[in-house]
Amino acid sequence: MNKVMVAVILTWLFIILGWVLIIMSFVFRYMFDLNLFWVLSGSPYYICNNIVIEQGVKLTNEPGEEVLFNDSYSLIVDGALNATGFKCY
Repeated sequence: MNKVMVAVILTWLFIILGWVLIIMSFVFRYMFDLNLFWVLSGSPYYICNNIVIEQGVKLTNEPGEEVLFNDSYSLIVDGALNATGFKCY
């Protein structure tokens, strides 16, 4: 193979790899549900580290759940929190 042929093949490989990465980022961003659900059957929830709800993510809980924070850990909401009946101790 001559150098021109190798350059053409490498160029096409990089173009294809670029499109694959773009498609993968689309799939991971838009196809997966970014919302979180805490269910009553898992209660109480023990928080042993800081939790951040990022932008675009919603945490929903069921009424009657208990969330117990150890030490000085916190729940930081940059997204959304649907906390009907939420009790924190």
